[in-house]
Amino acid sequence: MKRVLLLLCFLPWLLSASSQELTDSAFGDVEMEDSISGMSIIPVEHPEELLMRALQRLEKDLQYKHSKREYQLEGLIGIQRPAALYVYRTFTVEDDNGIGVFDFKHVTNQSPLSFEGPYRITLQDSTDIELTIKGDADLYTNAIRVKGYRSGRFFIRALFAELKLEKVLKGILEAYEVTAYRIIDESGRGVYRIHFDEREPEKWEKDTIDYHNEKIKWYIDQQSLRLIQINVSQDRLGLRHNVYEHVYGEENGYPVLQKFIGATYQGGYLIRWTGVKLVNSDNEK
Repeated sequence: MKRVLLLLCFLPWLLSASSQELTDSAFGDVEMEDSISGMSIIPVEHPEELLMRALQRLEKDLQYKHSKREYQLEGLIGIQRPAALYVYRTFTVEDDNGIGVFDFKHVTNQSPLSFEGPYRITLQDSTDIELTIKGDADLYTNAIRVKGYRSGRFFIRALFAELKLEKVLKGILEAYEVTAYRIIDESGRGVYRIHFDEREPEKWEKDTIDYHNEKIKWYIDQQSLRLIQINVSQDRLGLRHNVYEHVYGEENGYPVLQKFIGATYQGGYLIRWTGVKLVNSDNEK
């Protein structure tokens, strides 16, 4: 059981934002453009203007409150060791903005944690895992750095709660090198892909900035500018690697989280979390 408790210490690194891509096996998914037939990738000349438009749409989308829906959470801990612990539960969310669903103000019901594995799970073990999940609000949400404001990192679901749109844009452009591409198929349909490559802090900042070497991709619908997918990779000091991917569907024209995949790797351990929205809404598209 000591091994299980040791593995638990890795969970916060997974549940925060992400890393250098591990391998395809960490996700088992493909990049969005891999599914576009006969695609063309065209650089966007003024990416900051596209980002402004995408943020304007996101600010509007965050005002929408979504209907009740159920998610299933699954976790595998210690995949690269002979003995792995499998953890799972379901939970219900409603009246939230759909971008980051693991906000406990909007979790109305959740099942007890269930475990499968070669260990005898004690009540204390269960409590430790429960506290680890509850203690990290980034499990089903995501963060982005906004330079110049407090810790500098904001959950996207609450990005405009404290900052005005113009300050968000300015802070992101100072924190990341931003580029963008238009990805279209033979019929002209497609998406925008916005890249955020975290800028390395100045020497005087290195003691105060939590540098993640973060690389983020936002996929944005070409017509509506609705958020479709977020991919993040993070390499922290070459010691800890995190990756995650959020895929969004649509409810009444607004983005709602459909699937979450996250993995972390350190010291021979690969930990993977997945979350899937269960089909329970007539409004889903």
